[in-house]
Amino acid sequence: MPLRAPVALLTALILLCLAGCTDDSGDSGPAQEPAAPTVSVAPAAPDPETVADEVKRGARLSELPEEFLPAVPFVAQGNSLTDVQQSCVLSYLAVERETPCVLGDPEADREVVLWGDAHAAQWIAALERAGREQGWRVLVRTKYGCPPLLGVTPWLEAEERPYEECVEFNERTAEMLPDSEDDVVLLAGSPRGLALVVDGRPQPVGVPAQGQGWRSVPAQDRAYQEGLGASLEAAAERGPRTVVLGDTPYPGHDAQACLTANPGALGACAAPRKEAVLEGHNARLAKTARKQGASYVDPVPWFCTDRVCPAIVAERVVYRDGFTAGRLYVDYLTDVLGEAVGLMD
Repeated sequence: MPLRAPVALLTALILLCLAGCTDDSGDSGPAQEPAAPTVSVAPAAPDPETVADEVKRGARLSELPEEFLPAVPFVAQGNSLTDVQQSCVLSYLAVERETPCVLGDPEADREVVLWGDAHAAQWIAALERAGREQGWRVLVRTKYGCPPLLGVTPWLEAEERPYEECVEFNERTAEMLPDSEDDVVLLAGSPRGLALVVDGRPQPVGVPAQGQGWRSVPAQDRAYQEGLGASLEAAAERGPRTVVLGDTPYPGHDAQACLTANPGALGACAAPRKEAVLEGHNARLAKTARKQGASYVDPVPWFCTDRVCPAIVAERVVYRDGFTAGRLYVDYLTDVLGEAVGLMD
């Protein structure tokens, strides 16, 4: 008799649990994470000077501001590309989409082509918005682990083999570039974590350096620059303006995890510029661009002061993870990027 109440209580709890863990069809499944709150599109920065001022202000932050986007529990989710934008980034084993990825204003007469890897894809949000507002057709040609290099073969580490899918993707991209001088081809890529195939074996483009830093290996970095030069030459032969976008900083830690652990010590989530920025590599990118008659755009001032690259700028979390810039911050840079690469009227 004394056991009836506990047993009844236990039974009720079990039934309650089953009701909460089961959908309308009666099939049980894992609990779903709450969706990230909807974020409205905020005004873009008007000019580089405003961005530089906001970067300096972000570098002075010691704790989380009262309002910022996205909220810490949703940094990874809220700062990721939208589903449509994400569909424009090919997986490692894919070579082509069923239909071209066209964003911005699909009916526009002018076209901008974005060509590169994840560090190119991180700019999709700004290009989509600029294209829509300024009348540009945005053709996205991006693929994971595949910088815009012709004539060289990256190494696919996950399968320990040459990354032939990347080679084919780049060759196809070169064949479909626009042929009008009114169009623009924007190239961007990341050398960090990349290896190139030499005599059938992988040779890293760079190696870890002090702290979270990285330094290039001269022979492989030369091969990287030669591949980029070949891509620029192929584009120039068809007629459009070509623009090389320098590499963005690497925060050195996962943005969401760091902000969660250090809400009152944001300095721990800021990256020293000397470790985050690949200064030497970017200088060589600029030299390659000039050699091929292309423009070079340095994005680093949009992310860093002379000393540090803050985690929050203009009430936006700058990064999505430990590698790429966040969608909401990139959207903030729409007009600045558009002006720099020649998309603004």
